[in-house]
Amino acid sequence: YITVTPQSPDLLDEFKVDVVLKNMGTEDANVVLKYRKDYLERETPETQLVKGKTIMNTIIEKCTERDGLGRCAKPHEVTFSYYLRPKLKGMISLLPAIVEYENPFGETTILESNRPDVIIREPEIKVKAFIRIPDQEIIEGRNIGAIIIVTNEGQRTLQNIEVKVLNNRLGLAGSDTALIDVLSGKETMEFPFTLKAVEAGKQEIGCNITYLDQNLLKTDCTSAFVDVKKPYIPIEVIAGALLTIAAAAFFAYLYWIKK
Repeated sequence: YITVTPQSPDLLDEFKVDVVLKNMGTEDANVVLKYRKDYLERETPETQLVKGKTIMNTIIEKCTERDGLGRCAKPHEVTFSYYLRPKLKGMISLLPAIVEYENPFGETTILESNRPDVIIREPEIKVKAFIRIPDQEIIEGRNIGAIIIVTNEGQRTLQNIEVKVLNNRLGLAGSDTALIDVLSGKETMEFPFTLKAVEAGKQEIGCNITYLDQNLLKTDCTSAFVDVKKPYIPIEVIAGALLTIAAAAFFAYLYWIKK
């Protein structure tokens, strides 16, 4: 038989599977104990094998103690463990372990274990993100420096998180995506992005957080708004241009008078 610990793991957590074989018979047995049938090795989309032992070749001794009715009171047993990481939420049924051994008649016997159901829960994820833009005047055609701040407000360590900036009406200089390999509990990370103010007006800069280990579950972050202004000409430049025009007009007038 096989047992699972814990019986209701979270989606991002590994869980332990113990494979147990007991000999309650009157003879020792040479056994091959496997965690599943060979041809099912790659047929498990709902879980991923992480670590542990998956096969055992051994001799399991016969029952060493029986009660007054001849029933086995102290069987010998062998066991091994492996760890799975769930990839889907909801209820899954584990594949059975199998044991192969030769019975007293020289025949190969194959037995399957139980198939326990495991309920995979959605983990409680407390990640918040927001965009910060330094206080500066943003002019059309210039770059905007944005920083996405990601905080893991929970206690659990998260892995494989994608941070992506969203800008429907802003150009992007460089990559729009950053990857977080590990984000520990209570940890904060910052990711700079460079946007280009290609259009004047009030613009929204958003982002989302994607948990790649959780079937692309996404969380939106708090957006930021910027007011992109049209380029302006300093008053000194305007005044200089007007003086130049006026001087040119004056000299032209003098020229025509003399002529």
